[in-house]
Amino acid sequence: MNYTQLIEAIREDDSKTVNVLLSSLYPVLVNYLCATMNAGTKDAEDCAQEAMITVVENIRNNGIRNPDSIFSYVITVTRHAYLRLRRDDVPGNYVDFEEAYHVAEPADQLINILDEERGRLLSECIEELNSENREMIMMWFEDPDRPTQEVAARFKITINNAWIRKHRITNKLNQCVEKKLSS
Repeated sequence: MNYTQLIEAIREDDSKTVNVLLSSLYPVLVNYLCATMNAGTKDAEDCAQEAMITVVENIRNNGIRNPDSIFSYVITVTRHAYLRLRRDDVPGNYVDFEEAYHVAEPADQLINILDEERGRLLSECIEELNSENREMIMMWFEDPDRPTQEVAARFKITINNAWIRKHRITNKLNQCVEKKLSS
């Protein structure tokens, strides 16, 4: 998306173009908050909408000095809207800074980004595995911190074989999901 078009459309009061551009920006902002800030979907939607209103008002009031950095400005406004929401939700205005300003780890971001479609496809792909592989991978899905020794003992294999099988099953599931997504 060319965000300079958004600035021009707002300044020219072209509401049709503004609506089209903002509707394509909205899901990006919602996904950003869900993925990086661990926001709930409803909170992310509210904050994204609030941020877009703020950005449009600032553009109308010529508050944007550098149109080239509009996207980072929009992201910053969105993040601050979410942090304000979190701060205001805490009773007695007590803010646990570690929790309120928590940015999800990359692994958490991947989990947050997974949508219902991928989850459904993953379930289908797990069902396609043979029973032993399905049982093994489900042990790790249920408890990702489960010691490899425990899994190896359960299936009467070495620890190295457990790691290799986990890797192969994971790759097979990834390929299956990607194949189903592309078809």
